[in-house]
Amino acid sequence: MLLDLAIVRAEIVHNIFGDKSFTALLFSCTNGGSCTVEIGGKYAFSRGSEQGLEHCGLKLRVAPRSSLTDENIAVQGLNQEIIGRLAFYSSEILSSDEILSPALLEASVFLDDQVFNKLLNSLEMQRGISSALLSISGRMLMFQLPDLYTWRIDNAQEPSYLHITRLEIIFLLFEREGTS
Repeated sequence: MLLDLAIVRAEIVHNIFGDKSFTALLFSCTNGGSCTVEIGGKYAFSRGSEQGLEHCGLKLRVAPRSSLTDENIAVQGLNQEIIGRLAFYSSEILSSDEILSPALLEASVFLDDQVFNKLLNSLEMQRGISSALLSISGRMLMFQLPDLYTWRIDNAQEPSYLHITRLEIIFLLFEREGTS
């Protein structure tokens, strides 16, 4: 499944843990396409409001792969094909200071250091970000109808994960007056 994201905010975050530090990118996103993901029969990541479902937001975190330990790589399930994971956190497991919406989708993507640095340099040069695409897969994700997917949640008290196999970030180099 290809998930089209509209990036509404981009931040550069410097993380320092003792003697180790790294930079990460944090993007706040909304649904930028026509595809709807219904999650657990209770939530939706969609462009509009889905009747009877609570809307959830999405945070995209991009970091260099070197920021992970071997143990973290194993826990995340990363390999040559899987570059990250998309996690769903229901309101039942979010703490009160994390609740910005009824539920949260959080995508974590870990890139080769050279690729990450190119992306970081593009952001620092003030190039406008237009959107991002995430290619996701997993056994709990089912195709229902054109542009409708269902993410089955077995236990709302635990986070649920899907794999991210591709990230594409689109930069807006220029825009002519009168076009959109």
